[in-house]
Amino acid sequence: MKIRPFVFGLCCGLSVSVLTASVSLFEKPTTSSEAMVERIDGYYIFTDSRPIRDYEVIGTVKTGFFYLLHDGYPTVRNNLIAKARRNFGNADGLIFNWDTAGSVGAAEVIRFRE
Repeated sequence: MKIRPFVFGLCCGLSVSVLTASVSLFEKPTTSSEAMVERIDGYYIFTDSRPIRDYEVIGTVKTGFFYLLHDGYPTVRNNLIAKARRNFGNADGLIFNWDTAGSVGAAEVIRFRE
């Protein structure tokens, strides 16, 4: 049985197209400006970075006097997350801002736009 050259070429072309499309679905972003963001206690935490996705700042939380007594970054981070949860229950994440001493002084509370 002979396969016509046109049908054979069409089948080969479709196979290559389907294979190429399926491989591209599983590729990870290759730009150096993209990263996976950690989610802690339900909030995306951005440190020295900003989200790519559109967002709005819905408020700010500050460390206050506690900042002077902190035991390190995790304690300050958890304090800011707790304040954001109390004051902005509908937030999606925090963008940490560093003060001149190199410590987290405040965080912008954000919500992603649809």
